[in-house]
Amino acid sequence: MSTHIARSRAMTQDLENIEYFSMSSEDFLMSGDGQIDFLYMDTGDVTPIEPTAQLHLRESKILVEKNLITENGLILIDDVKNIQSKSQDPSDYGKAKYSIPYLQENGFEVIMDEYQVLLRRS
Repeated sequence: MSTHIARSRAMTQDLENIEYFSMSSEDFLMSGDGQIDFLYMDTGDVTPIEPTAQLHLRESKILVEKNLITENGLILIDDVKNIQSKSQDPSDYGKAKYSIPYLQENGFEVIMDEYQVLLRRS
């Protein structure tokens, strides 16, 4: 983890107002007290699907329960329609098979549905 933080610091050395965190995604989201305009979710591994899909759902529940995404805020989920996932998951949503329906049930609409899925809070 420290290698990733060091790389991030090197890549952003000329930028200001950046905070670096090294913790689980759930802990990070639980510690948040503001709102997010754009969230890029690249949670876990593509396979095996189930552990990552469960983590993705837990993260999504935190986002909804803590009202962390602004009105019209965006969530971009990476690696949704991954070729490795297709053989393991008939839903076509791979690691986001639980989170996307959950987010849709809680005020988000899919506005792009490709390899990555983009949702907007409406």
